[in-house]
Parts: sequence; structure tokens; C-alpha cells
Amino acid sequence: MSREAFEERLAAINADELHHVVVMEASSSPPHADNVATRSARHASAIGSLVVENKFIHECGRVGHVDSLAVSAELCGSEETSYRLLEHLIALARQHGCYKVLVDCLEADVAFYARNGFERKGAQMAMSLAHGGADVHVPSKLSWSSVQLRSSPFRARALRAADRVGYLGLLEQLTTVGDVPAATFEGRWRLMQHRGLEHVVVVVAMAEACGLEHGQIVACGTLMLEPTVAHDGRPVAHIEDVVVDAACRGHGLGKLLLEQLVEMAISAGCAKVILNCAEENVGFYERCGFEHKRVSMVRYLPAPSRPRFAEKARSGEIRSHGALLGWVAVPVGLALIATAVAARILTRRAQ
Repeated sequence: MSREAFEERLAAINADELHHVVVMEASSSPPHADNVATRSARHASAIGSLVVENKFIHECGRVGHVDSLAVSAELCGSEETSYRLLEHLIALARQHGCYKVLVDCLEADVAFYARNGFERKGAQMAMSLAHGGADVHVPSKLSWSSVQLRSSPFRARALRAADRVGYLGLLEQLTTVGDVPAATFEGRWRLMQHRGLEHVVVVVAMAEACGLEHGQIVACGTLMLEPTVAHDGRPVAHIEDVVVDAACRGHGLGKLLLEQLVEMAISAGCAKVILNCAEENVGFYERCGFEHKRVSMVRYLPAPSRPRFAEKARSGEIRSHGALLGWVAVPVGLALIATAVAARILTRRAQ
């Protein structure tokens, strides 16, 4: 990836107040010292990221996705380093009002996350997508039109503000929705439209058939695009909140919806598509072309009052609480990434 492309992706990440890539620097200087001289004595020792997903479930709650938790080769066995970085990312998730944090890890790392408040949730499924060869731009608002699902009387389209009743009713078949007034729903919908990374797809009946009304929402799913500096700068797509109306299950509608979401990920230039599912559903996703890659872990957070993340935290240093023993957590920058790459950042416990 070219320097220009790298800087473009980094700018997109830093412009999104719900996305953080954080580097832990080791330094012998005082933790609050911040000038060119002291920075030259520091080096990137660990790196991790948090991307926050806006939801309509749990009263328009939020979920934090922790990814790329890694430490430098010389500290690969240091659990304290990983712990400090993980706790910093979780603190950021709390500030954004997240009700839970998800992380996908190798089986060998399950014990580490369990010691830090996580529990096994299910399986992470992944599908790698072919690289078209051309340079991939930072994902912006994904442009797609309403499409008829292959050989079916159903059409997929983007969620509309007017879909509140039908959409939330369908989500209630999946999990807790809670009280979501019309104004709250429209506010969340507009926020997602503005951010341009979360795309809710609904499937509607095209004609009255099988007891369905024309235009009735019978299935839904969300595709969230995560800009990244990994994978040659290609974004990663997350599939979330997939549900098919109980009256319409068993007819392949879920598979058709997944195909549409994957096609959208391909059009966005994504490197891969990932999703989490219960262990008993692994077989279904394997038949849809996904592979069981990792373990999905979850840590539930205390009920937040409201998101209280301040804009000023994005423009200045975001330091780990206490900044003990000379460790400092800072927003990622080009120079720090270069240092991290030079230090051969490795996945924790990778040998």
C-alpha cells in the first residue's frame, strides 16, 4: 500500500469519533511528557483498535468491537501489556455508551480474555474476498439500489425511517429491543446515514403471497464497513443482526439475504466478511461459504446513562487511565505505525 493510500485510510479512521486505533508506547520519560525529544525515546510496544457499532436493539444501544490486539515481538509473552491495552479500549467503549464489547480470538487466547471479564459467546465465521487489483478507496456511503433477491418474490432495500414498526417487530424475534420511540429511531437512523458505514438491509414481500402483505418486512441484516490500514488498506465487513421472520424460515431466504450482504461487501472492496453466530448455527454459515475461524468472546458492561464521549478527546492525547510505569496510550499516527511495523507487531502469543 502506498504512503498516500495509508494516510487516506488513517485520516478516515481518525475522522470517525467511533473508531479508535491506539498504540501503547514504552518510555523511560515521565508519562505525561509530550514533546519531540521524549517521543524519540519511545517505541510502539502494543497496538489495538476499537470500532463502535450503532444498533437499534437494546434501546438503540451500541456495541464495541475490539480488533487487532497485538504486542511487539519482544513483549509477546507479556500479559500485563495486553491487559493494559485491552482495559484502555474497554474504557473507550464505556465512554461511547456501549452495553457490551466483542472480541474474536484464537482458541489459545480464550483463557486470557476469560481472566479479563469476557465469556465465550459463540463462533466467528469469515469469508475472504478476492482482491480486484485496483487501489481501494476509503469506504464512503455505499451506493446500491433496491434489488430482487434471486428467483424469489422478495426485494432487498435500505432501511427507511418509516420502517420503524415493522423493522423493530422483526428484531424482537432476535433479541431485546426495548422502548424505541419514533424520534429516537429516526435520530439513530439519521446518525447511521451520516456516518455512512452501517447499512441496514430489509427484505420485503413484493406481492401478497403466503399470507404476507405487499411491502411487509420479512428479513433484515446489517453490514458495517470497518476502514483499516491492514489488508492492503481494504475494509473489513461485519454482518450483524440477521433475522428472518419465523413465518418465512425454511425457504432459503436467509441464504439469499447473506448473498446480498456479501455482494455489497464486494462492491465496497472489502478484504473479508466476518460474523458471529451460535455454535449450533456454524453448519448453516459453512453452507453459505463461510469458514469457522475464531472464538467469539463478549464482555457485558454496566448499563450506560448516555454516550458522554467528548469531542476534545479526539483532538488530543487519549491516555490510559493512570498512565502507570511509563506506559502511554496515544491515537495512532503514521510515525507510530511505521515504528510498530518495524518492531514486527505480532498477534499476542503467536510464536
